[in-house]
Amino acid sequence: MHRILLPTLVLLATGVLSNGASGQPAVVIGSVVDAEGAPLPGANVYLSSTTRGDASGRDGRFEIAGIAPGAYRLVGSMLGYETTHEDLRLTPGDTATVDLVLAAAPVALGSVEVEAERDGRWQRRFAWFRRALVGESSRADSIVLLNPEVLSFRLRWGTLRAEAAAPLVFENRALGYRLTYDLSAFSASATRIQYDGDERFEELPPADSAEALRWRSVRESAYRGSLQHLLRSLLHGTSDADGFAFELIWEDPWGARPAFRATTRGLMRVDDDGWGTLRIRD
Repeated sequence: MHRILLPTLVLLATGVLSNGASGQPAVVIGSVVDAEGAPLPGANVYLSSTTRGDASGRDGRFEIAGIAPGAYRLVGSMLGYETTHEDLRLTPGDTATVDLVLAAAPVALGSVEVEAERDGRWQRRFAWFRRALVGESSRADSIVLLNPEVLSFRLRWGTLRAEAAAPLVFENRALGYRLTYDLSAFSASATRIQYDGDERFEELPPADSAEALRWRSVRESAYRGSLQHLLRSLLHGTSDADGFAFELIWEDPWGARPAFRATTRGLMRVDDDGWGTLRIRD
């Protein structure tokens, strides 16, 4: 599962995953069509986990320019159609052409049980869903779901499953972001949480310069020590300076030799083109 919402709700998303980020910007162009090849105007096309995106025009065409080189997921979504995506690896100065085909979403008439938002059972399931997706940190209270009515829940054998009839829209006033999340799968039990989807960010307008400075400071604080920060530090060889330390603890399950600890320097191999590969033995 593609578990991304929790960190991206509190990170300044940039989406860059290669050392080539300082090179000439890339461009993604293309079209959005239905299964018959007819253009779909007004579709949302965006780079997941970033603020970069566009809406398709009357001819279904879109363009996203000024993209830092790196690895991205390009997502196309529109109400009434199934969300689709294409994984991209953009090099400096690259112009990628991508045509997205959206299939009509099946509509099951008469088979959907709608729970009123004020219903106590719905509220309990929504509270569980929110804790699992957003978390319970000090910043979680600043995250508001603006359209909870699009959610429906099913509880079976201790596992909660959720579906969304439309993209979920969150506002995070602590960090100054609006996040639109295309939820494709969600399940939670007492021991396991899984969810999948793609998100796009919009920066909220600050009330004044003081709020703008506060948002910038809190975003930086949220980023420090995050998984994204860790991967970038490994990629750029700055993990020690950034305060990360690693140990690999190996235990022989048969007791043939005692447990030992080995530092994991060289955890990421960086190729000549600036792309990194995580390497963990055993």
